[in-house]
Amino acid sequence: MNVELKILTNEVSKLPHRKWITRNKGSYRRDAGFGPCLANQRDRQGDTPRKSRAVQPEVSQTPYFLEQAHADRLTGVASVIDGDTLEIRGQRIRLHGIDAPESRQVCATAEGQRWRCGQQAALSLADRIGHRRVSCTVRDIDRYGRFIAVCHQDGTDLNAWLVREGWAVAYRQYSRDYIRDENEASSARRNIWSGRFDMPWDWRRAQRGG
Repeated sequence: MNVELKILTNEVSKLPHRKWITRNKGSYRRDAGFGPCLANQRDRQGDTPRKSRAVQPEVSQTPYFLEQAHADRLTGVASVIDGDTLEIRGQRIRLHGIDAPESRQVCATAEGQRWRCGQQAALSLADRIGHRRVSCTVRDIDRYGRFIAVCHQDGTDLNAWLVREGWAVAYRQYSRDYIRDENEASSARRNIWSGRFDMPWDWRRAQRGG
């Protein structure tokens, strides 16, 4: 089923706090928590400089379910945690080189109407991947044990797709791989680029009071 890609309202408080969206298989809750999948606090690429992070474990220290022939690859049906985080068989995967609006983040249309762009980014990703298998190539492991990865489905780079569709931005601090996709989305004024929004890292900084 197609999910409406924008929720428009004059006041965020008027938006429904919880609404169930029935999918072909199961349900997906549209709220700030996205059901049991969302962690209360998540370390993001860029929240702290890499120099200050703890020593990263080697990628070879991988869970048992990684493909033996490709120790840097994780494949399976994925759950969407938020607009740039997946989970496959209990393993969190942060999409490399991109940054999507946070689940509680609000954007504005060109007319000034506010909408929950963070939730819509996650819903759009969930619609895109459905219940088909996703294959993720691991680039790194952060100090919380999340894989930093580039994920593909049916030959499509999902990281690039999110940026190209205007549901995420290129995370230049860590990668320049998706700048062209961002320029395309910005020029076409797709989704978050159709109005005004804070870069996700700026929004997180403001939430921390810094």
